[in-house]
Amino acid sequence: ARSDDLTKLRAAIAEAELVGVDEAALQKAHTTLAALEPGGPGGSGAAAWAADVAAPATATDSALQELVEKARRSWNPVVVQSVMVKLAHVGVHTVEDLRASLLAAEDLHLTQRLRASGQRLFSAETLEALLAALPPHEPR
Repeated sequence: ARSDDLTKLRAAIAEAELVGVDEAALQKAHTTLAALEPGGPGGSGAAAWAADVAAPATATDSALQELVEKARRSWNPVVVQSVMVKLAHVGVHTVEDLRASLLAAEDLHLTQRLRASGQRLFSAETLEALLAALPPHEPR
């Protein structure tokens, strides 16, 4: 499979995980992806991709990734990475960026920023979990 096709497939799987697609369907998708990766199932291609997905998003605070992982403990590394990319796409790179976007009004709110950029929106439950996971605010 072509590299850009595999990238699209990975993104589709991550998106499916975000919206709660059936676990059996997700497992089948992961198996299919692994078989298409260079090196075949469990081969070096799949291992390299898994290592890449587990790496923190570029130019993003690791504390933000930890907060996302804490907010949604059921999310696997692929989903967490997809969320990190989505947040970075709308300018959320730190815990404070996330706090500001969750507490902002109207166009500056995270939901509106995601909508304006064409990203899939977080559920109300996820937004609440992210808010709940925020550490206490310490004014500067």
